[in-house]
Amino acid sequence: NGLAEGNAPAAILARAGAFLEQGNLAAAVTEMEHLEGGAAVAALSWLEEARARVAAELAINEATTKAVAALGALRAMAPPAPQ
Repeated sequence: NGLAEGNAPAAILARAGAFLEQGNLAAAVTEMEHLEGGAAVAALSWLEEARARVAAELAINEATTKAVAALGALRAMAPPAPQ
């Protein structure tokens, strides 16, 4: 159920899985970064891909925010439409 406590790999995976079920990839990545040893090695490929996706989503959100702000600024500078 994701409520597992502790730093054992099974507990970390349970919490990461719960975050994924909630659609929170960034939190799952943060949780998976606590893995150590063989578990960390086993998860490395997934973790690298997940980090790349989180970075891409952040970049898309930032670009969208900037685009919306730029459009708002353009609308504010545009002359009023003739009536």
